[in-house]
Amino acid sequence: MRKLLASLVIGILGLSGTALAKDVLIIPQGVISLRGVFDGSMQSQFILDLGKRDLKEDDRILIAIDSPGGSIDAMEAMLDVMHSYQEVGVEFDCFAVFAASAASAFLGHCDNRFVAPSSILMYHPATFGVRGEAHKIQAMVNFTMKSVTKLEVFNAKTLRMPLSEYRAQVRDELWISGDEAVGKHAADKVLSVLCAPELFKSSIGQKIDTKFGQVHVEWSACPLVPYPLSVNGTSAFVDSPKTKLLLNSLNMKPQDFLSYLKANQESVWTLDR
Repeated sequence: MRKLLASLVIGILGLSGTALAKDVLIIPQGVISLRGVFDGSMQSQFILDLGKRDLKEDDRILIAIDSPGGSIDAMEAMLDVMHSYQEVGVEFDCFAVFAASAASAFLGHCDNRFVAPSSILMYHPATFGVRGEAHKIQAMVNFTMKSVTKLEVFNAKTLRMPLSEYRAQVRDELWISGDEAVGKHAADKVLSVLCAPELFKSSIGQKIDTKFGQVHVEWSACPLVPYPLSVNGTSAFVDSPKTKLLLNSLNMKPQDFLSYLKANQESVWTLDR
């Protein structure tokens, strides 16, 4: 039986009974959320999430992406697994809230690429650092550049640009909003997006290693909710003494801390439902 995890509600009726011209994506339970940095932890959790589902031909999986990018190595390993499922007939629908760098490249490999009008995609030149013995550094750079070039060629093909034009456009970063993503070939469809009600009743726990120490963050299972529900067991939305104590110890303002978690996390993923 076909498992349609990505629920598309087409032709929502208006008050007059006339079908509206928009489609609506209802994000269901079972969505895989790629939230945070692409790293070994995300890679491991992604493989586990797929492996637990006993996927077969004609099954569909919805992936929600809200990520600033990260490791090309982790992204390529995740794509290897996704491609293996695609080869046996599993279809991947991906919805991007925010997808930059490696995350925007990952989106390009999905069978169906969805965005909302407010979604943001970003492409830029790869950056990396190399340390080691002087006579070995060039070999390390040459090895890394193979992956970088492969990524650039794929992105250029996805956006239907010559490679030289792609490199010129991303030199100072190429930002694409959701409402222009289809026209720029970065997405297949712009949708209105809602979460199924049951997603608001569950959460995803995440342990994040920051330069301030490890913190436990609780996110809504609805990937449209941008900031944590709680940090170290304290509501992120309440100005409580416990919250003030945590922020004072970090010497950060609440909004700065939440932005730091969203953009710079190095994560160890766990599922606490």
